[in-house]
Amino acid sequence: MSPDLSTRYLGLTLRSPLVASASPLSGSLDSLRRLESAGAGAVVMQSLFEEQVEHDETQLHAALEAGAESYAEAITFFPELDGYNSGPAAYLAHLEAAKRALSIPVIGSLNGHSAGGWTRYARLMQEAGADAVELNAYFVATDPDQDAADVEERYLELVANVRAAISVPLAVKLGPYFTSLPNLAGRMVEVGADGLVLFNRFLHPDLDLDRLDLVFTAIEADEAHKLEPRLAQQLPVISTASAFRMEPDVPIFVSTINAGHAKLIDCQRKNRGWKGFITPQPNCTTIGLATTLKPVYDRWGLNLVLMTSMQAMSGAGRQGGVLGLDILDNVVPYIPKEEEKVQQETQKVLGRLTQGGIEPASFPVSCTCTRVNVMDGHTEAVFVSTRAPASVGDVKAAFRDYRSGLEDFDLPSAPDHLLNVLEDPFRPQPRLDRDAEGGMATSIGRVRQDPALPNGVKWVLVSHNTKMGAAKGAVLVGELLSRAGYIG
Repeated sequence: MSPDLSTRYLGLTLRSPLVASASPLSGSLDSLRRLESAGAGAVVMQSLFEEQVEHDETQLHAALEAGAESYAEAITFFPELDGYNSGPAAYLAHLEAAKRALSIPVIGSLNGHSAGGWTRYARLMQEAGADAVELNAYFVATDPDQDAADVEERYLELVANVRAAISVPLAVKLGPYFTSLPNLAGRMVEVGADGLVLFNRFLHPDLDLDRLDLVFTAIEADEAHKLEPRLAQQLPVISTASAFRMEPDVPIFVSTINAGHAKLIDCQRKNRGWKGFITPQPNCTTIGLATTLKPVYDRWGLNLVLMTSMQAMSGAGRQGGVLGLDILDNVVPYIPKEEEKVQQETQKVLGRLTQGGIEPASFPVSCTCTRVNVMDGHTEAVFVSTRAPASVGDVKAAFRDYRSGLEDFDLPSAPDHLLNVLEDPFRPQPRLDRDAEGGMATSIGRVRQDPALPNGVKWVLVSHNTKMGAAKGAVLVGELLSRAGYIG
């Protein structure tokens, strides 16, 4: 005779204490039936992620950031949602089918970190037949000024939000990293949790600075102001944030344009008493513009620069603001703070290194920056007035012949050809040209005289905002500074 293993969990009667936790095994009815046959007393469906709900509601898996402080490469930190898991509608249909196919309790799973309208999916799970809901809260604090009490209140608000949406039992899955887990557990129960699931498979960041040679940061500007100087006391920091770009002793480093500005690092270390340093990349829009201006500026000089950008949605990051749905059949004509950044940063990137810092290039830069319905790759229409006359043929030749100085270093991330000149009048286009040289080259087309400007020349460029303009460009900076002896 088999022993009676029945027990109670979340107020549910289970035939055994074995609960199959959320995993890909719940992705098919066959696997679920096998779990039941193997003796599971209940199954937890694999998680419906907050990002999936946002993706479903906007019909796009990128958001348009109203503020301009989001880090462009953030979008690539997450898996493609369509390939990673089913969307909310398919998830609910699968949960309903699982409930019909099994005789053991089926528990829905929500994975998120913010309190908001997406928690209504907990109620939809209940309506689809879920016997309970498990909330997997995964908020990781990155703001040094946010204390433990603030973090705990965020968790409690999230639990209360989900509790209000459902009448079935609610379990909360927690990591062990709380100052007083017993106290928090009691407060979770007070706001509506029926049970807690403790697990130790959580993020284990290794922040032993003595074991690191270099830190790449891709965080919001406000957080960079606080965190990056702490890191730079010991380590080199290569940043994509705007926090320190305009500091006098900080180079805005584009390895293919102004490698000589690396000497400013010595001044920065002396001024601040740091063993390390901070060197930020410029705005992703600045990189494409400055890269094409460099050979023209070096040969003919510049009186002025005008530019209108048509910027991809991925440059907006994944934070709150105007959602992706607003970009459908639309152009957003304003990106907060973007134009000022591009104008100032271009002058500094192309400026002259002096004993006390960077003397910005003297030519004025005027920009209009817009957001368009393109996933990756910024397009820019550039108009320049050169000091000395320049023919279209000579400008094209200057683009083709430009050498950044990296060619002699054999750096893994450096493109073989930094500037890609196209003769087809319908090019460059983001879909066709953003991935040139693995996203590290800038493609240029439609080079023409401009009769409205003295010695006027104009062109269109496409550069990859999340590759050369962000993550891969930062890696290239690291490679060059390592070769130059500033890292390691």
